[in-house]
Amino acid sequence: MNRLTPLEISLSNDEPWLRESKLIDDARLRAARIYNLQGEAPIPAFVSSDGLIACRFLNAMQAIVEPAQLRFCEWGSGIGIVSCLAALRG
Repeated sequence: MNRLTPLEISLSNDEPWLRESKLIDDARLRAARIYNLQGEAPIPAFVSSDGLIACRFLNAMQAIVEPAQLRFCEWGSGIGIVSCLAALRG
């Protein structure tokens, strides 16, 4: 049976690439619109991931994970920002 191994990682303060920054900004705007929905369409308990933190986490993981082992599973980040950032990286 395979066991999960805890990883020790540190996130850098690096700024995201331009295309990642644009995606993060767009995701923030979309999440804000969802948070502010009123009337018949509110989404209860909506939580979106922080795109900047997600971007820095993906940077840290690329330094640890071997390319041959690349698999990605996102377990809900509101509007999919983590999956989108991972897709930009291939």
